[in-house]
Amino acid sequence: MRAKKRYNNGKNKIRIEVIAAIFILIAVFYLVLSKGSFKKQEIKSEEDIKAFIIEDAKSKFTNASYFEIINMIKEDEKNYEITVKVDYYYLKDGNFCVRREHVRYAYPRRGFANLPPEKIFEGCSPYEKDKINFKEEAMLVSFPSIKDFVLNEKAYPEVVGKDGGKNWTVVWKANTGEKRAVVNDKGEVVEIK
Repeated sequence: MRAKKRYNNGKNKIRIEVIAAIFILIAVFYLVLSKGSFKKQEIKSEEDIKAFIIEDAKSKFTNASYFEIINMIKEDEKNYEITVKVDYYYLKDGNFCVRREHVRYAYPRRGFANLPPEKIFEGCSPYEKDKINFKEEAMLVSFPSIKDFVLNEKAYPEVVGKDGGKNWTVVWKANTGEKRAVVNDKGEVVEIK
């Protein structure tokens, strides 16, 4: 004679209800304990806001080489309109190239970056222009003069500055040293150091 399997539907139903209640209690407990971690990050100063925006841009534009806040306008007591310059430096067919974009933030009103970024400039060396307006242009003009150093030593532009309003100094750095190219505002390399 076969033994009959007996199922007690009442006990199984109670077990499921107990397990569901335990899960609900765990979820409520977790939400109560973690409530503070869901708060917005409190930012106190303009320097904090700048650092926060740069970090956000770095997380969104991971292939970029350089970030700089170029404009920050306080619209009212809490809201800012912020423009971040994002540069990409790369080699293409043995020539140095630069792409400059601007990313606009409405902080904290609309959150973060309004995509897509606005393309401001893109070019590769050799680069010729009657007047140098951007440091990125000075980088492109300087590259052919020190191309071997850049390619052989895997140098990269780190510091670019304008001295007295006439000349741009482009510093190409590598593990083995650095070279400086001075470019005048007419787009001519006037000195290599």
